Amino acid sequence: MYENDSRTETDYEYNHALDEYMQQSYKMPYQPKSLSESLAILKEYKDTLPHDKYASIESTIRGQAIEHLYCDRFDIEMLVKLAKGEVTHEEGMKLIKERIKEDLKSLRDQQA
Repeated sequence: MYENDSRTETDYEYNHALDEYMQQSYKMPYQPKSLSESLAILKEYKDTLPHDKYASIESTIRGQAIEHLYCDRFDIEMLVKLAKGEVTHEEGMKLIKERIKEDLKSLRDQQA
């Protein structure tokens, strides 16, 4: 870590888990295939978030789309819950890790 970096090991683990999930999730059949599909899901939450938080989530979704990684409903709901403070980063990390395990198991089952 860098000297002025305030992130903790937990933050790095969370980011790693999210990155791992995003790298694998594109293989899942329910994964949105375009930015517009992801933004349509986010739009459902527009009235429940302050403008700045909505804009931040939209920016995250657009950033993922640059690399052709499109956020699905789970991803967007997690971002909304984090923005509202309904889950902590640790809880979010746990949910994401559980989702990764489920998705990887599903992928293995499909390949078997």
